[in-house]
Formats: sequence, structure tokens, C-alpha cells
Amino acid sequence: MELKKIFIVEDEAIVARDIELRLKAMGYEVVGIAASGEKAIELINTTSPDFVLMDIHLKGKMDGIETAEIVRKTHDIPIVFLTAFADNPTLERAKATDPFGYILKPFEERALQIHIEIAFHKYETEKRIKNREKWIESVLNSIGEAIVATDPEGIINFANPAAADLLGARQDNLIGKSALDTIIFCDEMKTPAINPLSIVLTKGTAQMSDNSQLQYDKEAFITVSFSAVPLQNHLGQLTGAVLGFRDISSKRRAERELHFTQKEFEARLNDKVKIFRERLDRYRTQLNLNRITIKNLKKVERKYRRLTRGPSDSDE
Repeated sequence: MELKKIFIVEDEAIVARDIELRLKAMGYEVVGIAASGEKAIELINTTSPDFVLMDIHLKGKMDGIETAEIVRKTHDIPIVFLTAFADNPTLERAKATDPFGYILKPFEERALQIHIEIAFHKYETEKRIKNREKWIESVLNSIGEAIVATDPEGIINFANPAAADLLGARQDNLIGKSALDTIIFCDEMKTPAINPLSIVLTKGTAQMSDNSQLQYDKEAFITVSFSAVPLQNHLGQLTGAVLGFRDISSKRRAERELHFTQKEFEARLNDKVKIFRERLDRYRTQLNLNRITIKNLKKVERKYRRLTRGPSDSDE
């Protein structure tokens, strides 16, 4: 198994050497030692350690906390502070750099190893979570449907580009806004309706609609289909809500136009049918008149024949 590479930042040479020997005895690889923040930054860039043990009080222009801030900006590696001081101001400054541990001097060898292993485990766990979050975010950013996620209070903590585009807002400006106050839902007649996110966050039940009016921050209404579902942690506790919605304005407009076209076609067809029936009735009337005329002509013809034949033998 590959040894974990550790970098030591300690301005006391004897202490640094003692820590190095202890770490090697534990099975770690020490890839460098620096006595100042400036030197530490320089060497960390070239040695690429897996882990940094950082003394807070260093000689030079930068202390360990300032050095840690710079290292964390350029390297994704865990840092554990070493210090003989545990005063609150120092602790608060150290916490601001999001360290993976804080070890007070003097320390026992076993305690040092436990801190290092816990810090490694915490770092690996957080790294997996961050990678998974980035993967999920990439997936959500790539889909065409608008997605907005909130915390339990309805504050937006994620919005994909499709949501920003649909709502007419910048993606970063959506973060931190209250979805309950800024995203307004109405029915087809633009009568205000209960925000589905409010129902999801209070009752934990999913909500959906295939035809609703949505308005963001007093902008124009858009016709959407949406689904709102609760977010839960592994204990089943409500941690927020996700709203997915799609602009169906063009679809509804096309449906209305199609409906109008169908109505117009039906009206024209009815007019044509009416005209055809009127003509057919006229033709039928004319045909009946012709039949009557022919029948009358035949009667006249028979009478004429009787008159032109003269008296018959029976008449004599």
C-alpha cells in the first residue's frame, strides 16, 4: 500500500525532527519540512503532500493560519494544526480555515496518529461527497427542465441554468432567495394559489400540475407544468424540497391556435355543407317539378292521341 505523504510546518527544528521520526515510525512518508509559511508554500507546491501538519505560531511574516489559508486556496489537501496555545481568538481564526484537526502540544504519539487517521478519513469522506455533489450538479445543469432546490425554510440553495433562464434571473442571484416569497403560483385565470413548495415543506407530500401560472419576482407570468417533491436524509427527516418545472406557454399557445383552427375549419365546413344541402334541396325540388311536368305532359299526350285517332269502332 502506498505510504501517505505528510508535510511538516514547524519553526522549532528539534520539534520538527521529533515529529518526523514519530511519523516515519507510524508508517508515514515525510516529504518535506519548512520553518516558515513562505517556505512551506514553496515546498508544498513541489512535493504534493497528501497531508499537512501546520504549527500555528511560525517565525516570519505569516503564521500558520495565514499559511493554511493560502494552501487551501491552491491545494485540496487536509491540514491539521499543531499549537501549544488554545485561547479562543486563536481557535476562532483557525476554525475559519476549515482545518481537519487541532492538536495541542505536547501530544502523545498515539494521539497524533489517531488525529491523522481521523483527519484522513474525514477528508476522504468529504471528497467523495463533494465529487458526488459535483456529479449530481453536472447532471442537473445539463438537463433541459428547470430545477430549483431549497432548504427546509424554502431558501433556494440550488438552481440550474434552465431555471435561471426561465425565471429571467442570474443563477447566482437566485441562491439565498426565498422560493416561498419570490416564486408565485396562480391558476389559469391568474388567481393566486397556494405555493406547492409550502405544502411540500409543511406536509412532506409531493405536488404537481400540468397547467399552472408561475411568476418570479414580479416578472411576467409563464405557463408551466411542474412537480414539487420533498428532500429527505437517510433518517427520513425533511431537509428541503425540489421544484422541477417546464415552460409550456408555446405548447398551450399552439393548442389554442389548433383549437381555433379546428373551430374555424368546422365552421367553414358547416357553411359548405349548408350550401351543398341547399343546392341539393333545390335540385331535388327541381327534379320533382320535372317529374310532375313529365307526368302532366304524358297525360296531355294521351289525350291528344285519343283526339287525333278519331271515333273508335266501338263508338260507331
